[in-house]
Amino acid sequence: MNDPALEALLERLHEESNAQVDDTRAYFDRRVQEGTRVRNSALDDSAHRFLSDKMVALDRDKAQFCYLLCRALRARRTVPSGSMNTCGARGRPL
Repeated sequence: MNDPALEALLERLHEESNAQVDDTRAYFDRRVQEGTRVRNSALDDSAHRFLSDKMVALDRDKAQFCYLLCRALRARRTVPSGSMNTCGARGRPL
């Protein structure tokens, strides 16, 4: 990418995302141990509150591919899609 500021930002975001993955696993493991695990695929209010500030990041290779694809296409806007509403992930511009 040849942009040290962008690379530093991406490194920080990936570290934050990785930490949140560990927190999320611990949260749901605790729920299983307590016997309060969410059944079916529906999330209860507690799970929604927990997930409301979590990011769902692409792995580094896919994120770099998306970034380069957007640059190659000279995209002026990108629209995050997928789990934004279900997991409460924060949308981040490229």
